[in-house]
Amino acid sequence: MLELSGLSLGFGGISVIRDLSLRVAPGERLVILGPNGAGKTSLLRLIAGELRPQQGNIWLHRRDITRDTVPSRARAGIGRGFQQTSLFTGMTLRENLSLACDGDAAAMEQLAARAGLTDLDRPVAKVDYGTARRLDLALALAGNPRLLLLDEPASGIGPGGAVDLHALIAALPRDLTLVVIEHDLDLAFAIADRIAIMDRGRIVFDGAPEAARPALKATYDV
Repeated sequence: MLELSGLSLGFGGISVIRDLSLRVAPGERLVILGPNGAGKTSLLRLIAGELRPQQGNIWLHRRDITRDTVPSRARAGIGRGFQQTSLFTGMTLRENLSLACDGDAAAMEQLAARAGLTDLDRPVAKVDYGTARRLDLALALAGNPRLLLLDEPASGIGPGGAVDLHALIAALPRDLTLVVIEHDLDLAFAIADRIAIMDRGRIVFDGAPEAARPALKATYDV
């Protein structure tokens, strides 16, 4: 489904992504782990089209999308959730969902149910952060993506809310391919089919979750 080949990216002479190659199969749930500064968010931004690699190629469904724009990649089936939510806080949950669904009430209700959202007439500015994160997930799903990129989806939520959000993610349809950045190891292992560990812009481990512990210990103390 997704193939990254020899990606490199740098800013001001500092390498952020270094000759990185990675494949993600259709329906796979890949969780990317690694210390701060490893290049994880930059990698997601490359896949989404927000950044352009200096070297290498990105393939989606065997088509080279390296130079495609963000809207073009969204039309091709890439959905994106963000580390910091970007919502219309002056609107209600329902109004945010309605915008994402072009006013389709049935699609909006279905989307709310998938993200575990209720009481949709509440102003976004007054909901707790866990609800805001679930709304962000719903908006990422609005375009019916085939590949969903999530950057620390449970960031800033308390332990109970994080577990609930990851349960929602785990319950997403199995034909939806996921690439998820996460720092909470327990939650990461709960949803991952496969784990990749990044350090200093490179993949230092790529394999089954049960085999990842030694590589995690070598990368940072866990």
